Amino acid sequence: MADEQTPQVPVAQDFSNPRESWELLSAGLKSRAMRYVFEEQQKLIVELQRLRMEAETELAIGIVRARAAQEMNQDDVMKKIISDEVLPKRDEVRAMGKRIDEETQLLNMFSQIGKGII
Repeated sequence: MADEQTPQVPVAQDFSNPRESWELLSAGLKSRAMRYVFEEQQKLIVELQRLRMEAETELAIGIVRARAAQEMNQDDVMKKIISDEVLPKRDEVRAMGKRIDEETQLLNMFSQIGKGII
């Protein structure tokens, strides 16, 4: 049975310079690492987008509840719905949008780093 060589990460390597460390990795390790981080990042972005859609739906529900209270001249109820439901959900949707943008930028960077590998 022939011994298969598996790509190894140099043990004595100084990892303080990631660019240099990356260049020292074998092509096989680079390929596996890039596929893994790229796929995981895509999954994360899809999940965050799904969660944002749910939050947007909850925001819309809060808005319609506030409108119904307004139509029924229940200003106190409307203000409570806006402060307790609508505004916090709006902030959550904004934060999720920002996170999706950040995670998408990271995915794009993975694509640039892995160009020709993945």
